Amino acid sequence: MGELGLFYRAAPVVCMGGSFIPHGGQNPVEPAQLGCAVLYGPHMFNFGEITHMLEAAGGALPVADGDALTRETRRLLTDERARDRIVAGAARVTADNRRIIDRAVGALAPVLGAAGIRTAA
Repeated sequence: MGELGLFYRAAPVVCMGGSFIPHGGQNPVEPAQLGCAVLYGPHMFNFGEITHMLEAAGGALPVADGDALTRETRRLLTDERARDRIVAGAARVTADNRRIIDRAVGALAPVLGAAGIRTAA
């Protein structure tokens, strides 16, 4: 867990820093894994694939500007069901992605084995 993990665990709603400027947003995976409703601005290009996956699953919410951020943060802090839907969508995506490493190693195991490299069972 990263340095912000403790804060993410205490925060029911998180806005990804850097996502409102062309710098690009921070990685949404850790807050998504830790049960936060994730919001972000229009500049998540640097984490585009996972952002799209989260959004498609209802596991994150894009907002256009500061006014929308304020409105959606307020709504999610007061509407537990809406917040829980986002958290559940994020949990599905992050659980699926945790298994990617296992699938990749499983697919590579025969090649690695032939090269004399053992993989964990």
